[in-house]
Amino acid sequence: MKMVLMCTRDKYFSFVVVSQALASMLTDKCRPIPLADGDYSTLTTKHLFDAYQPLMGVVANQKVEEKSNKTGASNGTHSRSDHLESLLPILPRLLMTCDAALNWCHMKTHQFLASWSLGSFLLVTQCDLKILADQTRQVQCAIQPFVCDPYQCSSQLESQLNSLVNEMFQNLADICGQLQTLSGIKMKQYSERSSHMAIDYFQGAMPLGKVWRKKSNQEFPSDPNQYIEQALEHLIEPVIMGVGQLKTTAQLGALSMAVMAMCETWMQHILKEKIKFSLYGAHQLLIDVMRVRTWLSQYLQNEEVKQSILALDIFKSLTGAVILLKRQPRRRGIGAITGDGPSEYSTSSMSDQSRGSISGGLTPFSGSECSSEHDQDLGICDTDNYTIPNPEAWLALRVHGGARTWKLPTCFTRDAVE
Repeated sequence: MKMVLMCTRDKYFSFVVVSQALASMLTDKCRPIPLADGDYSTLTTKHLFDAYQPLMGVVANQKVEEKSNKTGASNGTHSRSDHLESLLPILPRLLMTCDAALNWCHMKTHQFLASWSLGSFLLVTQCDLKILADQTRQVQCAIQPFVCDPYQCSSQLESQLNSLVNEMFQNLADICGQLQTLSGIKMKQYSERSSHMAIDYFQGAMPLGKVWRKKSNQEFPSDPNQYIEQALEHLIEPVIMGVGQLKTTAQLGALSMAVMAMCETWMQHILKEKIKFSLYGAHQLLIDVMRVRTWLSQYLQNEEVKQSILALDIFKSLTGAVILLKRQPRRRGIGAITGDGPSEYSTSSMSDQSRGSISGGLTPFSGSECSSEHDQDLGICDTDNYTIPNPEAWLALRVHGGARTWKLPTCFTRDAVE
Protein backbone atom coordinates (compact mmCIF):
# COMPACT_ATOMS: atom_id res chain seq x y z
CA MET A 1 0.00 0.00 0.00
CA LYS A 2 2.83 2.36 0.90
CA MET A 3 4.49 1.68 -2.46
CA VAL A 4 1.25 2.46 -4.32
CA LEU A 5 0.87 5.77 -2.47
CA MET A 6 4.49 6.72 -3.23
CA CYS A 7 4.04 5.90 -6.93
CA THR A 8 0.81 7.92 -7.07
CA ARG A 9 2.49 10.90 -5.40
CA ASP A 10 5.51 10.75 -7.71
CA LYS A 11 3.33 10.49 -10.81
CA TYR A 12 1.32 13.53 -9.74
CA PHE A 13 4.44 15.56 -8.94
CA SER A 14 5.96 14.64 -12.30
CA PHE A 15 2.79 15.69 -14.10
CA VAL A 16 2.89 19.09 -12.38
CA VAL A 17 6.55 19.68 -13.19
CA VAL A 18 6.19 18.59 -16.83
CA SER A 19 3.26 20.99 -17.13
CA GLN A 20 5.49 23.77 -15.77
CA ALA A 21 8.19 22.88 -18.28
CA LEU A 22 5.77 22.89 -21.21
CA ALA A 23 4.37 26.24 -20.10
CA SER A 24 7.84 27.79 -19.68
CA MET A 25 8.79 26.81 -23.23
CA LEU A 26 6.53 29.60 -24.47
CA THR A 27 7.90 32.32 -22.18
CA ASP A 28 11.47 31.26 -21.31
CA LYS A 29 13.96 34.08 -22.05
CA CYS A 30 16.78 31.50 -21.84
CA ARG A 31 18.74 33.30 -19.18
CA PRO A 32 21.27 31.15 -17.28
CA ILE A 33 19.82 29.62 -14.10
CA PRO A 34 22.39 28.29 -11.57
CA LEU A 35 22.07 24.62 -10.68
CA ALA A 36 23.14 22.77 -7.56
CA ASP A 37 26.35 21.39 -9.12
CA GLY A 38 27.60 24.84 -10.17
CA ASP A 39 26.47 24.41 -13.78
CA TYR A 40 23.86 26.53 -15.55
CA SER A 41 20.77 25.83 -17.63
CA THR A 42 17.62 27.52 -18.84
CA LEU A 43 14.51 27.53 -16.64
CA THR A 44 12.76 25.08 -18.98
CA THR A 45 15.59 22.57 -18.74
CA LYS A 46 15.55 22.89 -14.95
CA HIS A 47 11.83 21.99 -14.96
CA LEU A 48 12.44 19.09 -17.34
CA PHE A 49 15.29 17.82 -15.18
CA ASP A 50 13.04 17.95 -12.11
CA ALA A 51 10.31 16.08 -14.00
CA TYR A 52 12.62 13.12 -14.61
CA GLN A 53 13.41 12.52 -10.94
CA PRO A 54 10.11 11.14 -9.51
CA LEU A 55 9.54 8.96 -12.57
CA MET A 56 13.05 7.57 -12.30
CA GLY A 57 12.34 6.91 -8.62
CA VAL A 58 9.32 4.76 -9.53
CA VAL A 59 11.41 2.80 -12.08
CA ALA A 60 14.16 2.28 -9.49
CA ASN A 61 11.62 0.90 -6.98
CA GLN A 62 10.31 -1.53 -9.59
CA LYS A 63 13.86 -2.71 -10.28
CA VAL A 64 14.48 -3.29 -6.57
CA GLU A 65 11.25 -5.29 -6.19
CA GLU A 66 11.91 -7.41 -9.27
CA LYS A 67 15.45 -8.16 -8.08
CA SER A 68 14.14 -9.11 -4.65
CA ASN A 69 11.61 -11.49 -6.19
CA LYS A 70 14.30 -13.14 -8.27
CA THR A 71 16.57 -13.68 -5.26
CA GLY A 72 13.74 -14.71 -2.94
CA ALA A 73 14.46 -11.85 -0.55
CA SER A 74 10.91 -10.52 -0.80
CA ASN A 75 7.82 -12.05 0.79
CA GLY A 76 5.71 -10.77 -2.14
CA THR A 77 4.37 -12.91 -4.88
CA HIS A 78 4.61 -10.40 -7.71
CA SER A 79 5.41 -11.94 -11.07
CA ARG A 80 7.35 -10.29 -13.90
CA SER A 81 4.01 -9.49 -15.53
CA ASP A 82 3.03 -7.53 -12.40
CA HIS A 83 6.21 -5.46 -12.60
CA LEU A 84 5.75 -4.76 -16.31
CA GLU A 85 2.13 -3.82 -15.66
CA SER A 86 3.23 -1.38 -12.94
CA LEU A 87 5.92 0.04 -15.20
CA LEU A 88 3.70 0.65 -18.23
CA PRO A 89 1.93 3.80 -16.89
CA ILE A 90 5.35 5.35 -16.16
CA LEU A 91 6.87 4.83 -19.59
CA PRO A 92 4.55 7.14 -21.56
CA ARG A 93 5.31 9.93 -19.06
CA LEU A 94 9.02 9.33 -19.40
CA LEU A 95 8.65 9.20 -23.17
CA MET A 96 6.69 12.47 -23.15
CA THR A 97 9.35 14.14 -20.97
CA CYS A 98 12.18 12.95 -23.23
CA ASP A 99 10.30 14.07 -26.33
CA ALA A 100 9.69 17.50 -24.79
CA ALA A 101 13.41 17.76 -24.04
CA LEU A 102 14.30 16.93 -27.66
CA ASN A 103 11.77 19.38 -29.08
CA TRP A 104 12.99 22.13 -26.75
CA CYS A 105 16.62 21.69 -27.79
CA HIS A 106 15.74 21.43 -31.49
CA MET A 107 13.56 24.53 -31.41
CA LYS A 108 15.87 26.78 -29.42
CA THR A 109 19.15 25.85 -31.09
CA HIS A 110 17.60 26.54 -34.50
CA GLN A 111 16.07 29.82 -33.32
CA PHE A 112 19.21 31.18 -31.63
CA LEU A 113 21.57 30.08 -34.40
CA ALA A 114 19.38 31.77 -37.01
CA SER A 115 19.33 35.02 -35.01
CA TRP A 116 23.02 34.64 -33.97
CA SER A 117 22.09 35.00 -30.28
CA LEU A 118 25.31 33.36 -29.17
CA GLY A 119 24.84 33.52 -25.41
CA SER A 120 21.51 31.71 -25.55
CA PHE A 121 22.64 29.36 -28.34
CA LEU A 122 25.71 28.23 -26.42
CA LEU A 123 23.73 27.91 -23.17
CA VAL A 124 21.30 25.51 -24.87
CA THR A 125 23.88 23.53 -26.87
CA GLN A 126 26.56 23.27 -24.19
CA CYS A 127 24.46 23.12 -21.01
CA ASP A 128 20.82 22.19 -21.69
CA LEU A 129 21.65 19.54 -24.25
CA LYS A 130 24.25 17.88 -22.04
CA ILE A 131 21.94 17.79 -19.02
CA LEU A 132 18.94 16.46 -20.94
CA ALA A 133 20.96 13.98 -22.99
CA ASP A 134 22.53 12.56 -19.81
CA GLN A 135 19.12 12.24 -18.15
CA THR A 136 17.61 10.53 -21.19
CA ARG A 137 20.51 8.09 -21.32
CA GLN A 138 19.94 7.28 -17.65
CA VAL A 139 16.27 6.61 -18.43
CA GLN A 140 17.29 4.27 -21.24
CA CYS A 141 19.68 2.39 -18.96
CA ALA A 142 17.05 2.13 -16.21
CA ILE A 143 14.40 0.67 -18.54
CA GLN A 144 16.72 -1.73 -20.35
CA PRO A 145 16.66 -4.49 -17.64
CA PHE A 146 12.89 -4.82 -18.11
CA VAL A 147 13.31 -5.56 -21.83
CA CYS A 148 13.72 -9.16 -22.92
CA ASP A 149 13.30 -11.33 -25.99
CA PRO A 150 9.75 -12.61 -26.67
CA TYR A 151 10.78 -16.28 -26.30
CA GLN A 152 11.76 -15.61 -22.66
CA CYS A 153 8.18 -14.68 -21.72
CA SER A 154 6.33 -17.30 -19.69
CA SER A 155 2.76 -16.30 -20.60
CA GLN A 156 0.76 -14.55 -23.28
CA LEU A 157 0.08 -11.61 -20.94
CA GLU A 158 3.76 -11.22 -20.20
CA SER A 159 4.52 -11.39 -23.93
CA GLN A 160 2.03 -8.61 -24.70
CA LEU A 161 3.32 -6.41 -21.89
CA ASN A 162 6.90 -7.08 -22.93
CA SER A 163 6.04 -6.05 -26.52
CA LEU A 164 4.65 -2.71 -25.31
CA VAL A 165 7.69 -2.08 -23.12
CA ASN A 166 10.04 -2.93 -26.01
CA GLU A 167 8.23 -0.52 -28.33
CA MET A 168 8.50 2.38 -25.88
CA PHE A 169 12.09 1.47 -25.09
CA GLN A 170 12.97 1.74 -28.79
CA ASN A 171 11.32 5.15 -28.93
CA LEU A 172 13.37 6.21 -25.90
CA ALA A 173 16.54 4.93 -27.55
CA ASP A 174 15.75 6.90 -30.70
CA ILE A 175 15.24 10.13 -28.75
CA CYS A 176 18.40 9.48 -26.76
CA GLY A 177 20.39 9.03 -29.97
CA GLN A 178 19.03 12.28 -31.43
CA LEU A 179 19.90 14.21 -28.29
CA GLN A 180 23.41 12.73 -28.28
CA THR A 181 24.10 13.85 -31.86
CA LEU A 182 22.24 17.18 -31.83
CA SER A 183 25.02 19.09 -30.08
CA GLY A 184 27.60 18.02 -32.65
CA ILE A 185 25.28 18.88 -35.54
CA LYS A 186 24.50 22.34 -34.18
CA MET A 187 28.12 23.14 -33.34
CA LYS A 188 29.10 22.18 -36.88
CA GLN A 189 26.45 24.57 -38.17
CA TYR A 190 27.80 27.20 -35.77
CA SER A 191 31.31 26.72 -37.20
CA GLU A 192 30.02 26.99 -40.76
CA ARG A 193 28.05 30.13 -39.90
CA SER A 194 31.18 31.63 -38.32
CA SER A 195 33.12 30.94 -41.52
CA HIS A 196 30.42 32.52 -43.71
CA MET A 197 30.35 35.62 -41.52
CA ALA A 198 34.15 35.87 -41.66
CA ILE A 199 34.09 35.56 -45.47
CA ASP A 200 31.54 38.37 -45.74
CA TYR A 201 33.53 40.52 -43.35
CA PHE A 202 36.96 40.18 -44.97
CA GLN A 203 35.55 40.64 -48.44
CA GLY A 204 34.09 43.98 -47.41
CA ALA A 205 36.58 45.28 -44.86
CA MET A 206 40.13 44.12 -45.66
CA PRO A 207 41.98 46.69 -47.79
CA LEU A 208 43.45 45.62 -51.12
CA GLY A 209 46.05 47.04 -53.46
CA LYS A 210 48.73 49.62 -52.76
CA VAL A 211 48.41 49.65 -48.98
CA TRP A 212 50.27 46.32 -48.93
CA ARG A 213 52.81 47.24 -51.63
CA LYS A 214 54.37 50.32 -50.06
CA LYS A 215 58.12 50.65 -50.40
CA SER A 216 60.13 50.03 -47.28
CA ASN A 217 62.23 53.20 -47.49
CA GLN A 218 60.13 54.49 -44.60
CA GLU A 219 59.79 53.38 -41.00
CA PHE A 220 58.03 50.08 -40.54
CA PRO A 221 54.45 50.31 -39.19
CA SER A 222 53.84 49.69 -35.52
CA ASP A 223 50.04 49.91 -35.28
CA PRO A 224 47.57 47.27 -36.53
CA ASN A 225 45.10 48.05 -39.27
CA GLN A 226 41.61 49.06 -38.26
CA TYR A 227 40.02 46.16 -40.16
CA ILE A 228 41.55 43.55 -37.84
CA GLU A 229 40.39 45.43 -34.74
CA GLN A 230 36.87 45.47 -36.13
CA ALA A 231 37.11 41.80 -37.13
CA LEU A 232 37.86 40.86 -33.52
CA GLU A 233 34.98 42.98 -32.25
CA HIS A 234 32.58 41.66 -34.88
CA LEU A 235 33.54 37.96 -35.02
CA ILE A 236 35.19 37.01 -31.71
CA GLU A 237 33.96 39.36 -28.99
CA PRO A 238 30.31 38.11 -29.15
CA VAL A 239 31.58 34.55 -28.64
CA ILE A 240 33.68 35.57 -25.63
CA MET A 241 30.63 37.24 -24.10
CA GLY A 242 28.48 34.20 -24.87
CA VAL A 243 30.72 31.58 -23.22
CA GLY A 244 30.98 33.31 -19.84
CA GLN A 245 28.67 30.85 -18.04
CA LEU A 246 30.09 27.73 -19.67
CA LYS A 247 32.56 25.23 -18.28
CA THR A 248 36.16 25.35 -19.49
CA THR A 249 35.86 22.59 -22.08
CA ALA A 250 32.72 24.15 -23.57
CA GLN A 251 34.36 27.60 -23.65
CA LEU A 252 37.38 26.17 -25.41
CA GLY A 253 35.29 24.37 -28.03
CA ALA A 254 33.18 27.40 -28.98
CA LEU A 255 36.09 29.85 -28.98
CA SER A 256 38.48 27.65 -30.92
CA MET A 257 35.87 27.20 -33.67
CA ALA A 258 35.37 30.97 -33.92
CA VAL A 259 39.09 31.80 -33.91
CA MET A 260 39.89 29.06 -36.42
CA ALA A 261 37.08 30.23 -38.70
CA MET A 262 38.31 33.84 -38.64
CA CYS A 263 41.99 33.07 -39.16
CA GLU A 264 41.48 30.42 -41.85
CA THR A 265 39.12 32.72 -43.73
CA TRP A 266 41.66 35.54 -43.41
CA MET A 267 44.36 33.42 -45.02
CA GLN A 268 42.05 32.10 -47.72
CA HIS A 269 40.91 35.65 -48.56
CA ILE A 270 44.50 36.82 -49.06
CA LEU A 271 45.25 33.89 -51.36
CA LYS A 272 41.99 34.24 -53.27
CA GLU A 273 42.46 37.98 -53.90
CA LYS A 274 46.16 37.44 -54.69
CA ILE A 275 47.15 40.45 -52.60
CA LYS A 276 50.78 41.41 -53.28
CA PHE A 277 53.02 42.26 -50.32
CA SER A 278 56.17 44.31 -50.21
CA LEU A 279 58.45 43.96 -47.22
CA TYR A 280 56.59 46.89 -45.66
CA GLY A 281 53.21 45.27 -46.33
CA ALA A 282 54.37 41.91 -44.97
CA HIS A 283 55.47 43.64 -41.78
CA GLN A 284 52.08 45.36 -41.52
CA LEU A 285 50.38 41.97 -41.89
CA LEU A 286 52.63 40.65 -39.13
CA ILE A 287 51.53 43.50 -36.85
CA ASP A 288 47.89 42.58 -37.60
CA VAL A 289 48.54 38.92 -36.73
CA MET A 290 50.29 39.85 -33.50
CA ARG A 291 47.35 42.11 -32.60
CA VAL A 292 44.99 39.13 -32.73
CA ARG A 293 47.13 37.27 -30.19
CA THR A 294 47.49 40.33 -27.96
CA TRP A 295 43.77 41.05 -28.07
CA LEU A 296 42.92 37.46 -27.12
CA SER A 297 45.41 37.60 -24.25
CA GLN A 298 43.69 40.69 -22.92
CA TYR A 299 40.07 39.57 -23.31
CA LEU A 300 40.21 35.88 -22.34
CA GLN A 301 39.86 35.61 -18.56
CA ASN A 302 40.14 31.84 -18.15
CA GLU A 303 43.87 31.07 -18.14
CA GLU A 304 43.45 27.49 -19.34
CA VAL A 305 41.28 28.62 -22.24
CA LYS A 306 43.68 31.46 -23.04
CA GLN A 307 46.72 29.18 -23.23
CA SER A 308 44.89 26.63 -25.38
CA ILE A 309 43.55 29.25 -27.82
CA LEU A 310 46.93 30.96 -28.22
CA ALA A 311 48.51 27.55 -28.89
CA LEU A 312 46.22 26.79 -31.85
CA ASP A 313 48.13 25.68 -34.95
CA ILE A 314 46.41 28.33 -37.05
CA PHE A 315 48.62 30.99 -35.45
CA LYS A 316 51.71 29.05 -36.51
CA SER A 317 50.34 28.90 -40.04
CA LEU A 318 49.59 32.63 -40.08
CA THR A 319 53.01 33.58 -38.72
CA GLY A 320 54.74 31.16 -41.06
CA ALA A 321 52.91 32.68 -44.04
CA VAL A 322 54.13 36.13 -43.01
CA ILE A 323 57.67 34.81 -42.71
CA LEU A 324 57.41 33.60 -46.30
CA LEU A 325 56.14 37.00 -47.44
CA LYS A 326 59.09 38.68 -45.72
CA ARG A 327 61.58 36.42 -47.49
CA GLN A 328 62.03 38.78 -50.41
CA PRO A 329 65.28 38.59 -52.44
CA ARG A 330 68.05 41.12 -52.11
CA ARG A 331 68.10 43.84 -54.75
CA ARG A 332 70.89 43.55 -57.23
CA GLY A 333 72.38 46.98 -57.43
CA ILE A 334 73.89 49.65 -55.29
CA GLY A 335 72.84 48.13 -52.01
CA ALA A 336 74.26 44.72 -52.87
CA ILE A 337 77.51 46.11 -54.29
CA THR A 338 78.35 48.69 -51.64
CA GLY A 339 77.09 46.65 -48.72
CA ASP A 340 74.95 49.48 -47.43
CA GLY A 341 72.67 47.00 -45.68
CA PRO A 342 69.28 45.73 -46.64
CA SER A 343 67.53 47.57 -49.41
CA GLU A 344 63.78 48.08 -49.85
CA TYR A 345 63.63 44.73 -51.64
CA SER A 346 65.35 42.60 -49.09
CA THR A 347 65.33 40.75 -45.87
CA SER A 348 67.80 38.04 -45.05
CA SER A 349 67.55 35.31 -47.63
CA MET A 350 66.06 31.94 -46.87
CA SER A 351 68.33 29.27 -45.55
CA ASP A 352 69.01 26.28 -47.77
CA GLN A 353 66.94 24.14 -45.45
CA SER A 354 63.92 26.45 -45.71
CA ARG A 355 64.28 26.87 -49.47
CA GLY A 356 64.56 23.15 -50.02
CA SER A 357 61.54 22.38 -47.91
CA ILE A 358 59.10 24.45 -49.98
CA SER A 359 57.94 21.65 -52.18
CA GLY A 360 54.96 20.00 -50.56
CA GLY A 361 51.61 21.16 -49.29
CA LEU A 362 52.92 21.89 -45.78
CA THR A 363 56.22 23.61 -45.11
CA PRO A 364 57.94 23.51 -41.73
CA PHE A 365 60.48 26.24 -40.92
CA SER A 366 63.07 25.98 -38.21
CA GLY A 367 66.46 27.23 -37.32
CA SER A 368 66.92 30.17 -39.70
CA GLU A 369 67.83 33.66 -38.64
CA CYS A 370 65.50 36.53 -37.94
CA SER A 371 64.77 38.52 -41.06
CA SER A 372 65.19 41.82 -39.23
CA GLU A 373 65.48 43.41 -35.84
CA HIS A 374 61.74 44.06 -36.04
CA ASP A 375 61.09 40.32 -36.21
CA GLN A 376 63.42 39.73 -33.28
CA ASP A 377 61.60 42.35 -31.21
CA LEU A 378 58.26 40.73 -32.04
CA GLY A 379 59.54 37.28 -31.16
CA ILE A 380 58.93 35.62 -34.52
CA CYS A 381 62.42 34.40 -35.27
CA ASP A 382 61.58 31.09 -36.83
CA THR A 383 63.39 28.98 -34.30
CA ASP A 384 59.95 27.55 -33.58
CA ASN A 385 58.37 25.29 -36.15
CA TYR A 386 55.82 26.94 -38.40
CA THR A 387 53.70 24.81 -40.69
CA ILE A 388 52.43 26.68 -43.74
CA PRO A 389 49.85 25.25 -46.14
CA ASN A 390 50.29 26.18 -49.83
CA PRO A 391 53.79 27.68 -49.42
CA GLU A 392 54.26 28.26 -53.14
CA ALA A 393 51.05 30.31 -53.27
CA TRP A 394 52.32 32.53 -50.44
CA LEU A 395 55.74 32.96 -52.04
CA ALA A 396 54.01 34.07 -55.25
CA LEU A 397 52.42 36.98 -53.35
CA ARG A 398 55.76 38.71 -52.75
CA VAL A 399 56.20 41.92 -54.71
CA HIS A 400 59.86 41.03 -55.23
CA GLY A 401 60.62 37.39 -55.86
CA GLY A 402 57.07 36.20 -56.43
CA ALA A 403 55.89 34.35 -59.51
CA ARG A 404 56.25 36.48 -62.65
CA THR A 405 54.89 36.05 -66.11
CA TRP A 406 57.66 36.99 -68.53
CA LYS A 407 56.93 38.48 -71.96
CA LEU A 408 59.27 38.84 -74.93
CA PRO A 409 60.16 42.42 -75.88
CA THR A 410 58.07 43.69 -78.78
CA CYS A 411 61.11 43.69 -81.07
CA PHE A 412 61.10 39.91 -80.97
CA THR A 413 57.44 39.48 -81.87
CA ARG A 414 56.20 38.55 -85.32
CA ASP A 415 54.39 41.87 -85.74
CA ALA A 416 57.58 43.83 -85.14
CA VAL A 417 59.50 41.77 -87.73
CA GLU A 418 56.82 42.33 -90.37
